[in-house]
Amino acid sequence: MMHSVKNEANNFCVVNTSEGKILVHFEIRRSKKSKHFQLSYDPTGPVTLIIPWYASEQEAMQFLHCQGDWLNKQSKKKLYSTTLLKYLQTHQFISHHSSKLRVAFSFFKRMSTLSFDETNGSVLISFDPQKDNDKQVKQSLMAFARTTIKEHSLNLAHRLKIEVKQIKVRDQSTVWGTCTEDSHLSFNWRLLLLAPELHDYVILHELTHLNHFDHSNKFWELLCHYDPKALTHDRKLLKISEKIMHLGREC
Repeated sequence: MMHSVKNEANNFCVVNTSEGKILVHFEIRRSKKSKHFQLSYDPTGPVTLIIPWYASEQEAMQFLHCQGDWLNKQSKKKLYSTTLLKYLQTHQFISHHSSKLRVAFSFFKRMSTLSFDETNGSVLISFDPQKDNDKQVKQSLMAFARTTIKEHSLNLAHRLKIEVKQIKVRDQSTVWGTCTEDSHLSFNWRLLLLAPELHDYVILHELTHLNHFDHSNKFWELLCHYDPKALTHDRKLLKISEKIMHLGREC
């Protein structure tokens, strides 16, 4: 059993990582059995820095300041530990034509299916619990996305009088959407997992590129005309992108 003094320190410090500086909430615990410095990561509380009983706090802080990349890695592991199924069970909606559809699940001993009830504003995803749950749910969502995202994109393009030649829905790992100068658009099926306003923002962003194939001031002026909250939506999307992009990645 470890002999320690709890909460000897409960502070914040800035630690360098290869991706930039991070703010670390930490506490120091001294141990009579520990011969080395150790870190214990807890996403719900401070990082615990366990140090030998007679070690100095200066040595402890030097050790902590060298652990930035390790701390970054641990935080991302915790962030991405959820599965696609668990995410949907927690959030319980997908985006569809500027609104939310409630999501429910059932078991089905054959191939996975997705039933869309437009009247009740809901979808029912059925899957075989004995098979890879995430893979089945992802397949059902991608099939639905190929229809609903294409339809919604064409509707928005028609409303804005923008010509689109082709729309595809794919399983990109790092981007929400792309476009080409010959009016071909491609969208990530994970748009379904975004709030409706962010879902629409991505589509409007790519449609705007068909008029301005860059991120110039004119591009942003036009995009803000289409979506007055574009800048806010862009910041929100940036904040959650990495987390959402991870969902279904390993199926």
